[in-house]
Amino acid sequence: ALALNSEPGESLVSGAIGAVGYYSGLIIYDRKGIVNREVALEIEANPRQSAGHEKHAPISFFEGRRPTYIAANILPASAATPNRLRSRFHKLFRSHLEDEALLSEFESEVLELPGTAGSGEERVLWRVRRRNASTRDEDAHPSTATRPNLILIIWDTVRADRMSLYGYPKQTTPQLDEFAREAVVFERAISPGNWTVPSHASIFTGLPVSAHGAVAPEKWLTDEHETLAESLGAAGYDTYAFTANPHASEVTNLVQGFQTVEHSWDGRWAPACRANTLAKLIPEDRSTEFSPARAPGGEAQGAKRRIYKDCGEHIGRALVRWIDARPDGDKPFFAFLNYMEAHVPRWPHLSSRERISTPERIRASLDMDSASFRQFLHMFGIELYSPQELQAIADVFDATLLDLDRATKGLFDLLAERGLLDTSVVILTSDHGENLGEHGQLDHKYNIYDTLIRVPLLVRYPHGRFAGRIDAPVSTRDIHATALALAGLDVPDSAGSAVPLPVRAGQPPARPAFSEMIAPVPAALDRVSAKYPDFDATPWRRRMRSVERDAFKLISISDGSLELFDLSDDPAEERNLSAADPARSAAMKRELDAWVASFPHFDPTAHEELESPEALSPAMREQLRVLGYSEEPATR
Repeated sequence: ALALNSEPGESLVSGAIGAVGYYSGLIIYDRKGIVNREVALEIEANPRQSAGHEKHAPISFFEGRRPTYIAANILPASAATPNRLRSRFHKLFRSHLEDEALLSEFESEVLELPGTAGSGEERVLWRVRRRNASTRDEDAHPSTATRPNLILIIWDTVRADRMSLYGYPKQTTPQLDEFAREAVVFERAISPGNWTVPSHASIFTGLPVSAHGAVAPEKWLTDEHETLAESLGAAGYDTYAFTANPHASEVTNLVQGFQTVEHSWDGRWAPACRANTLAKLIPEDRSTEFSPARAPGGEAQGAKRRIYKDCGEHIGRALVRWIDARPDGDKPFFAFLNYMEAHVPRWPHLSSRERISTPERIRASLDMDSASFRQFLHMFGIELYSPQELQAIADVFDATLLDLDRATKGLFDLLAERGLLDTSVVILTSDHGENLGEHGQLDHKYNIYDTLIRVPLLVRYPHGRFAGRIDAPVSTRDIHATALALAGLDVPDSAGSAVPLPVRAGQPPARPAFSEMIAPVPAALDRVSAKYPDFDATPWRRRMRSVERDAFKLISISDGSLELFDLSDDPAEERNLSAADPARSAAMKRELDAWVASFPHFDPTAHEELESPEALSPAMREQLRVLGYSEEPATR
């Protein structure tokens, strides 16, 4: 029963909420949001079953020193998780408080406390508190009355430390810096994988790389995995994908579940994407396989190539055209947008190059050979670049970020014109970073240093709620759980599943972040070995996993070696401390091993024949070739 009291200082709502699933609770607060007691619902360690319902011990009350937590629950271990309880508690909160004005003034959250040792119990606290004045306008919680649109932007191949948003001295992302003033910015977002297919698959499924198995050489996400698009589509969302990367398309099955999929290389937008890419080419450029001045063919070669890679300036137009054409404009939508400007081959606008570099270094970047194969030769120690050439490569990368920044600002402007920023949650991240000479490496295939796995991540909630920065490490695969929770859907709580991203520093408690490279991409190794038979590719075929906690990062390598770094003192990961600090190395290795053993792994041998993608169109095949992926994209 519920009691509504109007006397000053008395409870506005109080009463026991009956058992729902595995939990019960009690709400106690007054009209001023002041709570003067905590409530504990005690449950027997081994609850008796009666007609399928849990038997609970009596409710007891006790005074709290700081009256902030208003409901406590003790749960059978593994009966439920705070992430699943969060949306359910909040729905109960709304259902028992009919005054919408009061709903706009309060917010709830679930926190986890240690259970009683040896009792097999988990304690969960549910807190309802008055909002800050700046955040009362709209609730960004999963149980909002109107489910938000969800827009996921992937800046392919972008590392966080080259962005002015994260303190890089060059102004590479000025427009995004301004947009992020109204967003939650994660300082240490870690990608679960180091290249396109595994990292996208983790974002779309919430699973670790070892669990979903979308890795080389198969490069295929099997249908047994339910994707975010499938879950949201089944819940009534319209779903849309625009991708400029064939490895994030039907050819890898990453877009399963999307009702509408558009590409840069074919369909309605291909002519505009091709024209946009060709317009960025500089006649004197001979740096890549498809540059205008590259022999043979000169400028004509670049003009005749079907190159559609740099389509960022049209992706916003494509999205709003789809939004405007939907039969039911009142339905929420989920959109996934993949931008490829930072991926090789890189052709930034001349104006972007000029903002980043000097005339001399621009000339050097146009004259040098920075094609994919030449970069492989440097990486494998066969033909090294000079420091000046590496700087030129890095300058070109930085310039592409300005192109991305400008294109994404155009998207934001289109959304703002339609009022969609105030009804949408916008998530921007990257699938992986890029080596620019650090550790002697280029590209993004053969390590899991921060150059590859520390990526940007920001979440803008409607009206800029929760804006701030969070230092604790998080995984980008938690985007999956975040989107489900925002849509009011249950978040999977099986071993290895993702959890919703926090909206404030310190809540929920920081967790370690993990990354994996369990199957190195063979393409570059095979291409170099074919031309240089004496090349020993063995060291490059190692597998790696990493864990980051409390500013320390451990990399465990399949040859038995360990690398330990203090990221607070050595962000470039140049000083391996594993020998100097064996105790910490051993403890972090145990934590990593326990995590790896905590969830089921994908077994490719259980699939006699992996699903075969549709036959590649000539345009898709050419796009794969332009991006340096000349081998067959999936095992038949």
